[in-house]
Amino acid sequence: MKTKRILAMLTAILMTGSLSACSGSSGSNSDDSSDSSAPETTSVTDEADTSAADSSAIEMETKDLGKDILLNIDGFDVSVDEYKYYFAYAKNVISSGDDSYWDNDESGEKLDDLKETALSYLFQSYTIYALARDNNVELSDDEKKEIDKQYDQNKMYYELSSNGGNFEDYLKQICCTKEVYRESIVREMLEKKVVRALYEDDFRENYLKDYDHFKLIGVSPKIHYEVDENNDPTDIPKDFYTLNPDLTYTDEEKAVIDKLNGLAKKIDKDGLAAAIPELMNIIKQRLDAGESFDNLITKYSQENNSPVNDDGTYVGFYLPASVVAQNYNSVLDDALSKISDNQYSEPVSSNSTYYIVQKLPFDEDYINKNIINLFMGSEQYPYNTRYQQLYTSLQSDMKVISSPDYNEIKIDYAGVDSEILKQSEEAQDQPQTEEAADQTTAETTAQ
Repeated sequence: MKTKRILAMLTAILMTGSLSACSGSSGSNSDDSSDSSAPETTSVTDEADTSAADSSAIEMETKDLGKDILLNIDGFDVSVDEYKYYFAYAKNVISSGDDSYWDNDESGEKLDDLKETALSYLFQSYTIYALARDNNVELSDDEKKEIDKQYDQNKMYYELSSNGGNFEDYLKQICCTKEVYRESIVREMLEKKVVRALYEDDFRENYLKDYDHFKLIGVSPKIHYEVDENNDPTDIPKDFYTLNPDLTYTDEEKAVIDKLNGLAKKIDKDGLAAAIPELMNIIKQRLDAGESFDNLITKYSQENNSPVNDDGTYVGFYLPASVVAQNYNSVLDDALSKISDNQYSEPVSSNSTYYIVQKLPFDEDYINKNIINLFMGSEQYPYNTRYQQLYTSLQSDMKVISSPDYNEIKIDYAGVDSEILKQSEEAQDQPQTEEAADQTTAETTAQ
């Protein structure tokens, strides 16, 4: 269901954890979007899994923390509202949305597991604040202004994508407040700034100098087939190329496209392989005549998945020379080594795929905005290992203080009307302090 996917994407930002586990949140329009993707044939190291802290091993001290504060994690207060969101989220994760799972918990084991899971999520999130504090990282005034802008963007995204759904109602359904949701944006922004402070200089000085920035036009003798009404492939071959109505073609280009389409329709793979060099020579001629590399990428490249700049031009790829050589049998690396910035190569081939590659200077604005993605996606830079070790080491020393009310939490702590919960507790003659009563305020949840 479309709406459920939207809810899941927007909920993800609230659960932001270590950047070694995820690079961002869906629904976000951050500058650090994944604009540094490599060509299809480039492999990227799997990101290390960062597990939440083992909350069963966390030593907790109990003392009065004041009104509306349920926990203190390493000096940072956790409000009742924030805890309720994590509690409701953990409850839904553990039970897979089946409320009957929580029936018959006389031993309290399910409740203990639920509280441990909620605490582990919180512990992971608050490690980010501790990292920022320990590395003297704070958000600037301009960055703080961006938080409300990001909140409004996410709200608009939800309401447009859900055909007019009310964002505030959605937050209530997941037992979340605007303040808690907004803080999740703060946390995401803060972690990115921490990571840059920790690793950017090292990456720039010792690794980025080995990178190439390039664009490519790649053509392979592959035959593609039409699909039926169920989107299943048929045995009817498609044209090799379709003319782009927004671009112009010379008669020579049209002739070779017609030739390639005819060979594709005949499923003549050998004929295609023999004819592609003719196309590559024409592409080279068009470049020599002054046609832009980007135009020819749009017309012909089958190997391009480069992101696009705001002005519609292709970003290209930022990759270490060793990765280029590894994934293209040194053909592109060799071609790049023979040309200077803004020059393009002669047509070259590797494994039946033909390339023309253009070498480009670094775009410092792009590098600055996407430096995190570059070092997170680098096989050479040991970002994941370093950050994981730092994250884990810091967690081992973090202390947790709980309010006395923390021990009074029940299965239905989040998601039940406070008055109903209060009446239920009074009916069972359970003592309740004034502070505990304050903390039973809850929103309904549709987790």
